[in-house]
Amino acid sequence: MAIQTQVVAGRLSQADGQPIGSGYVRFILSAFDATENGVIAAAEKIDAQIESDGSIAPELWPNTAGLKGTRYTVLLLDEKKNRLEHYGQISVGTDGPYSLADLLQANLPPATTSYWMSLTEAEFAAKIAQMDARVSTAETARDIATGARDTTIAARDATEGYKNAAYANAQDVASAIVYQNLAGVMASYNLNIVDAFVYDTTRDFMGGLWRYQCQGKSWFDEEGAATGRWLGAQSSYAAAVAAGGEVGDYYLAGNGNFYKLISGSDIEQVYRGSRKDHPANAIITAEAGRAVIWDGDDPSLPMWDVLADTGTGVNTGLFRGGINGNTGVAALNGIYAISKDGDYSSDGALSVVDFVKDRGVKHSGTSNFCGFINGIAYARNTPLTLNTGIVPPVASKKGYDVAITTLPGAPIDPETGMPRPTIAVATDGGVSVIRDDGTVVDSGFALASNSVAFLGDSLVYGASVYDRVYVTDNIRDAENSFPAHRTYKADSVPAIHAPDGNKVGVCGSDVVSYSLSGLVRIAENLQTPANGMVAYTAHDYATGWMLDPKGCWLASTDASDLVGGSPINESFSTYTNKADAVAANWETFGVSSATNTSWDIVSGTLQVSRGSGSVEGRPRRVFTGLTIGKRYRITIDMEPGTWVIENSNAGLGQTANVSSAVKSFEFVANATSFACSGWPQNPNSTVTINGIYLDAVDPDRSVNGKGLVVQNTITRTPVATGSELMGYGNFHIGKMQREVTPPGLGDFCLMGWGINTNTLDCPLALEDPNLVGSGLVIASHYNTSPFAVFTGRGGSNNQKNFGTKPTPLGSWFFFYVGRKDGAWYGGVNGETHTSTGLISTEDLSAATLVNVGRQGTITGGAWGGRLALLRYGHTCPTPEQIAKIYRDEKPLFQPGAACTLWGDSDAVADLDGCDIDGLKRVVTSGAGGGLSRFDGLLRVSHDPEPSTLIACGAGYEVTQ
Repeated sequence: MAIQTQVVAGRLSQADGQPIGSGYVRFILSAFDATENGVIAAAEKIDAQIESDGSIAPELWPNTAGLKGTRYTVLLLDEKKNRLEHYGQISVGTDGPYSLADLLQANLPPATTSYWMSLTEAEFAAKIAQMDARVSTAETARDIATGARDTTIAARDATEGYKNAAYANAQDVASAIVYQNLAGVMASYNLNIVDAFVYDTTRDFMGGLWRYQCQGKSWFDEEGAATGRWLGAQSSYAAAVAAGGEVGDYYLAGNGNFYKLISGSDIEQVYRGSRKDHPANAIITAEAGRAVIWDGDDPSLPMWDVLADTGTGVNTGLFRGGINGNTGVAALNGIYAISKDGDYSSDGALSVVDFVKDRGVKHSGTSNFCGFINGIAYARNTPLTLNTGIVPPVASKKGYDVAITTLPGAPIDPETGMPRPTIAVATDGGVSVIRDDGTVVDSGFALASNSVAFLGDSLVYGASVYDRVYVTDNIRDAENSFPAHRTYKADSVPAIHAPDGNKVGVCGSDVVSYSLSGLVRIAENLQTPANGMVAYTAHDYATGWMLDPKGCWLASTDASDLVGGSPINESFSTYTNKADAVAANWETFGVSSATNTSWDIVSGTLQVSRGSGSVEGRPRRVFTGLTIGKRYRITIDMEPGTWVIENSNAGLGQTANVSSAVKSFEFVANATSFACSGWPQNPNSTVTINGIYLDAVDPDRSVNGKGLVVQNTITRTPVATGSELMGYGNFHIGKMQREVTPPGLGDFCLMGWGINTNTLDCPLALEDPNLVGSGLVIASHYNTSPFAVFTGRGGSNNQKNFGTKPTPLGSWFFFYVGRKDGAWYGGVNGETHTSTGLISTEDLSAATLVNVGRQGTITGGAWGGRLALLRYGHTCPTPEQIAKIYRDEKPLFQPGAACTLWGDSDAVADLDGCDIDGLKRVVTSGAGGGLSRFDGLLRVSHDPEPSTLIACGAGYEVTQ
């Protein structure tokens, strides 16, 4: 069934009454929408041409027929479609035809009226009586509204969740329908793309006006360009003719070259399409040997231009990049920047093509091979020699990534009338920045950089050698060997989680790092960098925002129960002698001798002695009972010295050193059993082992890697219907705890999410394990007392409140308690309150144990509901950070909410931060399957088929 439309008629006149007899009126749909007849796309704009009498009468899809409450933005354009005036927004119904003036007037603000009126005394008295009656009615309404408020808030939250789920489904449909043409076309071209850039020229300076100022350039009327239609991908000349091809038409051949049909001798290679002006939307694909500009204004996606070096000679190669070729591409204001991985000194690390100036520039690692050529078409088709001696070199001939921007205060180029750009290229010798005055400055970090991006006036770049992310501020004023003002790595604060070859990107105001271990978002704190926040995202967990975390737990998407108890509880006190241990499957591994290693059971302990010889003769036992994929903590209770434990086939690695100070470590089991075989690390020494214990743990997703030890059974169920994030429960039976570094008198924070139905419960406690009733116990009161903490036993005598509101009943809420510079802060759902009852000298030096869902040393008060995303750290967030944490994480607790990388792999192959439908997204793809789209921490949609993202923007995604 066809989509129904409505006529919107109008007549446009000037202020003197004369008709506006030329130009266009543009109607822009605010977002895509869905109806029973299909998806209504918002990517294409509707331009109604103005008749000579000023009239228009376009047919528009009615907004009220959709599901999303969309609107049309109405603009007046001149004949070249430059924007002249913004008329406002309209909503089209289903009972037209409509008058454009009426629709615009319906959304205009009312005319301003006077605040004063003239009344007689009787009229004044009547008004007062009327107002008194309204006050009484308002008070009654206020009481009714107050009673309904909580119900309304709960319904709103649920509605928000269903809206997110519906949006994700609708986006999946839109991706399948709106983008499938582009995806199919690109797939049919069978290109080996290494990078791409979606170029929306309407975001250029003055809306891309430069596109109308290029007549007369060498490329505009390029000799040898195609003159006919685009035929798409065709296997041969015969296939092109069979597809209806005529003289002047052009196509992409099976060998990867472009050809046009010519009279008399079938085909001729071509580098320019038939369209003369630059497309408003272009898709630029970089292959090893060339960059191709595709016309995104045309649904058939024809080739518009090919940037490939066809010249010969040492100094000619404007686009010459060696056998490794192109690595990255970016564009702005008609300037294309292409990074290249060069092999020889004459190869360029960066080619810059300026379509407005009609000029090409090559930067290499050596000044002799840097230069420029006037005339883009000539540079491609004629063996011209570069003009050298003017263009400065960059740090290396090998370029790996490129970014371009215009910085605040950039000078205007008198030749183009546009701000001069700043270009950054990541090279094998660090990062080089071509400043807006044409000079080049290099980073102080001179080793290989694999990625680069601009964040405002800051430069973000990755170091492939050390797996680090660097940020340099005020890059426009940078001098040579410029420093990094902030560095993020595995042991920094905040930390990049397990980098594994990280690359960098930017999304909104956040720095983004991605690697084989997943995605890391960094919300920087420019005043105090160590107080910035990070959020980790993998295929099976998402942490939410963390601030200097010492632990992050309950972040999994695994719905299976956590079953505690020790699958291995080897206490040697149960053995009387060595024969008892042998009977329990302990064996001697290798040949024991006086100079080698020997062992025995002495006074209920295992003693292992090592002589001057080898470690043969050591004790060994195979333990069973592990569950593949589960995380465990193994503990060696020993003294003195160092015990080297040998493991195999369980994910533990070959050996792991355990000292009297560090007795435990964690691993993920990849087998159901493992062998434990140990010996003293140093020759001529003896170690005593009291026991070997193995515990199931809930993983710590922070860099500390110290999971919560599970006792009995903890259940895990989705936090809402269809959501990925799990809520942990059953705390009246199960128990979770972990030793932590205590805060003493310093700063710290405990925070997380909870849902409950009991009047007084404990979601979290920070306690002294050796002193009953000690430490800090967080308490949740609903519909009674405010959110509070208890400092030890004593009931209300030790209760310290934060604010006056109780925690909500039956809905998820965010809570936190912390201390900063001696002052105590806490609250629920993004609010921050101080506590006058807590003193700055409240000493938590002995509080070394985090207990989850109950108080470890006090009976009663077990958490009857569920908990998620618990975090502990030694920095207290600011009120602004707390508000952001609540705001960004709240969508994860709504029905259908997704928060992880789609698929079964943490490896992020590529990333792009783009703006589609007004939402900032991080788009990732992993080898384990598919492509994920994020709005903040929420994954709004995905494509299940494994693919590699190349670029996105302007309503397009380029994958292969």
